[in-house]
Amino acid sequence: PSLHVGAQDSFSISLWVKLANGGAGGLIKKGSNKSITLTAQKGTYGNEFPVPMPEFTLSSPIPSAATVAKGLSNLDDGKWHHIVAVRDVSEEVTIIYVDGKYVGSGSGVLHYAVDSAEPLCMGISTMPNPDGSAPATGSLNGVIDEVTIYDGMLTPKQVKTLYNDATLAVADTNSNK
Repeated sequence: PSLHVGAQDSFSISLWVKLANGGAGGLIKKGSNKSITLTAQKGTYGNEFPVPMPEFTLSSPIPSAATVAKGLSNLDDGKWHHIVAVRDVSEEVTIIYVDGKYVGSGSGVLHYAVDSAEPLCMGISTMPNPDGSAPATGSLNGVIDEVTIYDGMLTPKQVKTLYNDATLAVADTNSNK
């Protein structure tokens, strides 16, 4: 898949992830200077929260200027989770959904294009240096499946439908055994 994001483009990323025991790490990474990062991140929310939770970050060349949406949803339970990250330029917000439910958002969408010359990577949170002097970091300890990138933002109803349709298909498959 590719991801070309202009300064005024809304978009959505949908994927399924299953973390290994104690797993965390990068899910999607695009760009290094002006970038998009979707992770299963262990982090701090006022107090240390030691389990992996979804985090969707839009970064800029200015280190202090970033939009971060964090979701309070434990992803480290040995189950598959559907994650959707949305950039809504018109409302200037980034949103995260897990398993069809809203779990967090960040305000202040940055208005610039994402580095389009760099590859779209999965399973890492930091891009390797092009000259090979530094490797990628933040490798995912888990599995990613069914990555879909949408041109435009998905609505809450569309996110719920994607999740419900997929879980119904799995239930139907399992009932035939």
